Amino acid sequence: MKPIIPRTTVMVLVPLALVACASVPKEAGFPEVQQNIAERLGEQVVWQRGGSEDAQVAQEIHALLQAPLDVEAAVRIALLNHRGLQAQYEELGVAQADLVQAGLLRNPTFGWSRQTGGDITQTKWGIEFDFLGLLLAAPKKRIESIRFEHAKLRVADAVLRHANETRKAWFEVMAAEQEAAFMQQVTELAAAEAELGERQRQAGNLN
Repeated sequence: MKPIIPRTTVMVLVPLALVACASVPKEAGFPEVQQNIAERLGEQVVWQRGGSEDAQVAQEIHALLQAPLDVEAAVRIALLNHRGLQAQYEELGVAQADLVQAGLLRNPTFGWSRQTGGDITQTKWGIEFDFLGLLLAAPKKRIESIRFEHAKLRVADAVLRHANETRKAWFEVMAAEQEAAFMQQVTELAAAEAELGERQRQAGNLN
């Protein structure tokens, strides 16, 4: 009697790199934010990412602090040296990455199987595509594109709001300093008047 060979199945899935890998641009929409801020505020914002621009920003801030601080210098320093704004810029990179990811499809998979029973061996080949992902790619990309535009608007709004808050704070400080100077003048005038009155009293000119 001929021995029966147990039936076995072997499946090997090999990913095929048919879909090119996409990289996230370093700018991540930041030039559009810069242009928006320059048009509406007249300032040039900088995204500090550890490059040579960081040293230039530090030098600019140091130079601004050496001169008398006016409102424009205060706004410039606030925009260059605010950690919260730098964190807002990082959101652009996240939104851009989501947009790129939405446009990618899963790599197709190559399948190979072998079935053996008795003296018969069958080999099957196949390839599997992500058709559902293909159908959903366009609407997903539109959604992420809208989110990316919203992210750029949020960042620009944060910059403008911080600049306005800095201007307001600077004028409040200036008003407080002027009020303090005025009160100091009033105090000095009252003291001088009191001293003059005391001298006139001592001279017998006043009761």
